[in-house]
Amino acid sequence: MIRQYLNILEVSPNSGILEIKRAFRKKAKKFHPDLNKDSGAQDKFILVNEAYEFLMKHYNQPGFRSNKTPEERYRDWVEREKAKARKHAARQAQRQFEKYRNSKLYKTANLLYSIYDYFALIIGLIIIFAAIFGLYLQKNFEEGYTLSSVIAGVSLIMIGGLFVSFSIMSIRSRKEAFKKRRKYYSGQSL
Repeated sequence: MIRQYLNILEVSPNSGILEIKRAFRKKAKKFHPDLNKDSGAQDKFILVNEAYEFLMKHYNQPGFRSNKTPEERYRDWVEREKAKARKHAARQAQRQFEKYRNSKLYKTANLLYSIYDYFALIIGLIIIFAAIFGLYLQKNFEEGYTLSSVIAGVSLIMIGGLFVSFSIMSIRSRKEAFKKRRKYYSGQSL
């Protein structure tokens, strides 16, 4: 692509800035739509401007006049531009997420998830205590413990334990995220 830009302006890869400017002025006068009424003049004028902008923007960059081939320099330029685009996209995504995080929808959803976590914790504790209480009552009956009542009690305790453990993990992760956000925002204001 660099070679094409150099060919459009009819300059060599070793040309200086003054030569590029002179070639641009000459080509711009030749293809300017006000001066040249040919149907393709405007497209050629646009190409001349594109070539000039590219060459002037990258003339003083490191490696532009190095021993690299024009294709290698063009690939380097493309990689730099891609990296800049990725950084820009990441900043935009972060801004969008911050905007979402400050929205009523996010805050409402976070509140509902917190309520759900505490509700699951309470349900889990109720299941565990009910299973233990049921086993305690079973002991006082005439038949005592039966295999099915012990299996049911242990199963209920395990189910309650799952409710409790998952809700505690969710509550902890939510608190950790809150602490990280608080630390992040307090560090930003400094």
